[in-house]
Amino acid sequence: MWFTNRKLLSENIYLKEQAAEYENIKHELKEEMLYFLLNKNSTIIEVNERFAAALDLQANDLVGKNLNDLLLKKSINKPSPGKKIIQAFNYGLKHSINDYNLVGKFDGDIILPSNYLYTMMIGFIQNKKLGLCSGVIANKKNNSWEIENRYNKDHARGAIKLYTHKCFNKIESEYPKVIGKILGEITDPQKTIEDIASQYQSPNKASDLIQSFMDYGSAICLPRNPKCDECLIEKFCEARKKNIQHLIPFKNLSLEKKKIKFTRAYIVVNNRNEILVNRRKSSGMLASMLEVPNDQWVNKKKLLERNAIYEKVGNKFKYKGAFTYSFSHFDLDIDIYKTVVKKKMFKDHKWMKTNQIHISGMPTVMKQIIKKSR
Repeated sequence: MWFTNRKLLSENIYLKEQAAEYENIKHELKEEMLYFLLNKNSTIIEVNERFAAALDLQANDLVGKNLNDLLLKKSINKPSPGKKIIQAFNYGLKHSINDYNLVGKFDGDIILPSNYLYTMMIGFIQNKKLGLCSGVIANKKNNSWEIENRYNKDHARGAIKLYTHKCFNKIESEYPKVIGKILGEITDPQKTIEDIASQYQSPNKASDLIQSFMDYGSAICLPRNPKCDECLIEKFCEARKKNIQHLIPFKNLSLEKKKIKFTRAYIVVNNRNEILVNRRKSSGMLASMLEVPNDQWVNKKKLLERNAIYEKVGNKFKYKGAFTYSFSHFDLDIDIYKTVVKKKMFKDHKWMKTNQIHISGMPTVMKQIIKKSR
């Protein structure tokens, strides 16, 4: 019985950590994407400035309004779904997605259940091979909800789809790549997908067109070794006629220089194979998530101030090297220090078994620090 309780306690801790990571993801979404919160009647109770700007309104003016009414008015005034889908992809691709576990693109007229993202996240956690998934879409008819039967239930719906960032990186390039080959253009990424594709898309079937190009690009129109002999539209392909299909898409390797921040991380372990951890503040970057002790992140290295943990241990720390971790908007330059102490020295602090770190919900940057300190 004692072992069973211990297992349940471990699982409970794990779920709490996953919930904290979910809250952190939600916090980042609120900062970087269109965010709104509804009650059960689709009344807006919270929005961010990005969402308000997309509707050409102020955030304060939206609270208390019904989302369905707002979207209906916008759709009537601007009936161009295909263009908006492409604009959404273009906006998302301007940002680094490698710092995020999951990437999603959601239609603006879809109402998601409050636990939708959490349910999807659990699915990805339980199945490590899962690359993309979605729920089903239902429409309200005569006061009841009916699931759309346009597609097989196994079809991941683009309007509510989530990807792992590795899966998204694999398929997001297929659309402009296939367009570029057909036109015979060594397409510069600075040209938007919209500029090229808007001439060929149907305003009513834009999402189907995008999905078709993604599927075709991942199976036939490969980046460097396209299967031209198997291609059904080879005779229309200008790249094939010019024999430059292997050169498309052109990749511009010049990247905008990101800001650099600096910190020092302190790995404190005891003779019980445990590591000292803290929980971050409830707001800001990586809010409420577990971390190893570290100095406050600053823009200049000379501004670093020693963490209280270092002040207590002193010169017993050994320097273990440095590395740079890349977030979407900045790079974090990290110097790593490590020491071994007796547990009673920090008896009021939280300790974690090193073999529990991989299931702790600790952010990737902290796991990397621990790994590189060994």
